Amino acid sequence: MQITVTATEGPAIIELEGSFLGGKDSTDFADAMQGCFQTGKMNIVIDLARLDFMNSSGLGAIFAAYSMTKRAGGCYAVANGQSRVLELFRLTKTDTVIPVHASIQDAIEFCEKGA
Repeated sequence: MQITVTATEGPAIIELEGSFLGGKDSTDFADAMQGCFQTGKMNIVIDLARLDFMNSSGLGAIFAAYSMTKRAGGCYAVANGQSRVLELFRLTKTDTVIPVHASIQDAIEFCEKGA
């Protein structure tokens, strides 16, 4: 999986590309999250537009990052998910806990409202 972090005036955008299968992917994702926190970015939007597949280990890492962000007082949202990835969120009811948005702009506005 490839991870790209973009710092904006608002939340940091973490773009995930490829397949999120746990293991090294989870470690790399956690490192990207820590990098955001170390630079003072406590609000995070995860861009799933280029994520083709995610298994339960990847979903666990997404959920752990959500928990870490909320404990730190930040906002965390996901956006742009493909139907295959969003189905995993629905089946596991993760979408009832982690805010899921249709676009990056919607997720940014959600975080800017102080959610």
